[in-house]
Amino acid sequence: MPRETARMTTRFFLLLSLLLTLACGDDSGDTGQDSAPIEKRTLVQSLTESMEFDQADIVQKLLPDPSGTMRLQSLGDEQTVQPDADGMMSLKIDSQPDQDAIATLLQFSIPGEEVSEGEGSHIVVPVPEDQRGSTLIENEYSVDTALCQDICDDVFEVEVKQALEFEDGEISLPVTSTLIVDCAETGDPERCSDDDPPALDTCGDASEGEVVYTRRREIDSHFSAARQLARAVDRLDNDLQEVLDELAGGLELDASAADGISDAWSMRVTDHTADGLEMLLGEQGCAVASRAVSRALDQCDADRPDLSSVPCEGECRVRASECSDGAEERCKGLLEQGSCDGSCTGSCTVTLSEDGPCMGTCIGSCSGECPAGEDEPCDGPCAGDCSGECREPLADSCDGVCSGLCDEAGAGECGDDLAKTCVTSAPGECQGLCFGVASLEEGSELCKPAALAIARARVFCEPALVQLSFGFTDGLDGDAQADFAAWVSDLNGPLVELFQVLAVADRLARAGGELEQARTDHLEDAVDALLDDDPEDEALRCAQDQLSGMATRMMEDLSRLGRAQDDGMLILSDI
Repeated sequence: MPRETARMTTRFFLLLSLLLTLACGDDSGDTGQDSAPIEKRTLVQSLTESMEFDQADIVQKLLPDPSGTMRLQSLGDEQTVQPDADGMMSLKIDSQPDQDAIATLLQFSIPGEEVSEGEGSHIVVPVPEDQRGSTLIENEYSVDTALCQDICDDVFEVEVKQALEFEDGEISLPVTSTLIVDCAETGDPERCSDDDPPALDTCGDASEGEVVYTRRREIDSHFSAARQLARAVDRLDNDLQEVLDELAGGLELDASAADGISDAWSMRVTDHTADGLEMLLGEQGCAVASRAVSRALDQCDADRPDLSSVPCEGECRVRASECSDGAEERCKGLLEQGSCDGSCTGSCTVTLSEDGPCMGTCIGSCSGECPAGEDEPCDGPCAGDCSGECREPLADSCDGVCSGLCDEAGAGECGDDLAKTCVTSAPGECQGLCFGVASLEEGSELCKPAALAIARARVFCEPALVQLSFGFTDGLDGDAQADFAAWVSDLNGPLVELFQVLAVADRLARAGGELEQARTDHLEDAVDALLDDDPEDEALRCAQDQLSGMATRMMEDLSRLGRAQDDGMLILSDI
């Protein structure tokens, strides 16, 4: 809803609460002087009523339980919320759903506390029309000045659980992130009581990823960026381990170390193929959302001008068909089976006019050996001539049906399965998703690396497309062919995940390096200068003490990223 309308609505509910309280006095004609005081709002109630999203409604029920298996990512692990401030909450849908998302559902809670049915509420935010069908949902919000009027004057930690509702009524699996709610200066000390949630320890151990909060935006953004990067590295380690476990399981290995997987993989490929595996890769890659960068910069630098775009070297994908001057317009996307007027990276299925060799998968009959066995329809590598359809790996134009990544000229509208992309040959201004290297020209030298690091900590990734092909070694029997073909088919899933792990690791390493450089070049001097002005400030003294802990944690995280990259490249070296 518009900001002023939302504030009027909030004031209406406060006035209604006052009237109801006055109306609940005794029947003796009392004028209200002895009536009970207005019941103060809890922190969760205050957040629910004071965070203003466009066209949002408050539902007096708990967030509904998930009814589907659709998974989400929160593109932002941590945000600071203060009265009269702005922000954005973004969600990434892990895979393209069959139905459009129609609403974001949000529920706040105190960490460790359970909200019983009948006591909770959640916010319903309609998905904007221009985001329908997208796997990226961005919800901008503003915070009413009344956020802290009933709240103790302190800093608190709140969890926000988010889910998506789809057209068919399905509710996604929820995802949780953290809000640091700062009422230290705008809260009411008269409202503090034993019933308040525990105040946040604002001088935690930075080497353990704990909160360090000084109420100086430039300083706090760096500590927050380091915490979010650490959590991103934790997730990446887990994702990589899942890939290694899946690969080890396919190779029937007891352990899932990268070197053991690489050795077993190499041996199996050598024993079953004539020339090894060949791979075509349609790498869609990972992107930084320009609005996520802008919002992160907002929370750090109060003096910078409005930022509607970021310089991007690479591809810029926008929601509408507007591209910057000099950008080449393209239409790109994944096709299951469809027509592509440009290049097709993946596979191209053509109907053979006559029997002949097929360098990929023969769908029909095969004059030689096929994994399906004798007297069975062939659907795999064919050792002889193929009759029927041939599905071959391809990274070029496709005269048949394309299954894979399609990239075609897009001066007009793109098809339903293709998204508008602006390809820049030099750094250009991007107002959407930057698939490449995002940078910043606006903002202070202290804030630019922190904002980019926060945005890169939860990048928007689209899966790569992997197409493996091979030829059997001579003398391999039908059962061995079938087993090997099934194993290669099962490789596509973990390899796609592995490429995403490597892409994310590259961006996290870049962000970590820039953040560490900013610490030595600017952050230490900034903290020292503030302490020179106010040497008794405990929060600043804490920050000064914790700078070394932040550096220690950052170096550990960069080392973990290096090991993850080495493990991934070791496995891919066998292709």
